Amino acid sequence: MNSNPLQRYLTFLFLLAAFFSSGIASAQLSASLKLSKRQFVMGEPVLAVITVTNYSGGDLTFFSDRRNQWLNFIMKDSRDGFVTGRAGKSFGKMKIRVGETLAREVDLSQHFNLNSQGTYTVGAVVSMPGNTDGRGEGASTNRIQFNITSGVPYWTQKVGIPKTGKTREFRVLNFNGGEKTHLYAQINDVKSGQNVRTFRLGDVLMLRKPLVTVDRQQKCTSCF
Repeated sequence: MNSNPLQRYLTFLFLLAAFFSSGIASAQLSASLKLSKRQFVMGEPVLAVITVTNYSGGDLTFFSDRRNQWLNFIMKDSRDGFVTGRAGKSFGKMKIRVGETLAREVDLSQHFNLNSQGTYTVGAVVSMPGNTDGRGEGASTNRIQFNITSGVPYWTQKVGIPKTGKTREFRVLNFNGGEKTHLYAQINDVKSGQNVRTFRLGDVLMLRKPLVTVDRQQKCTSCF
């Protein structure tokens, strides 16, 4: 049975209180958050690692049910507004023995709509087992700021998808995150403008222009 609006509202208030509290560790849990980097190209995975240490004196098994998650991320955009999470996403069970520290990697782009460039801030709240309704003890992590950019298009080509009537745009982008210049491949849906996939091809010096081609099977190849 789904929770009523009042229960969901009270749960959300608890998560906000935990997230903005001054301490990031409870008496029984310690939690911290790290990102793989701070600069991302729109559409690529935004990988976060949450680390949890069990000080409870006994083994703990974290799990989610149909209504609540044991792990909740709270994200805000550059306008200080909350970013809405994607529906139907859940976190699997994790058992932590007494005194043990375990880490869980999460792709935030799978849990939030991050198809707009800008600056974001993210943190997490871990609920103790049995307290996923937001009324029990837990731990909040540190908050991290990161940026999402569109990158600089180097090459583009629109390609029709056989038997679907859809058109996709292949792009090759270059992006400098501060230390190195990286080359990215990106696929966008022309009609909706939505990103289908973005992935990094590798580091590039750009002393010589990369060569990009699309073959008869509509496979895009880049040499750099």
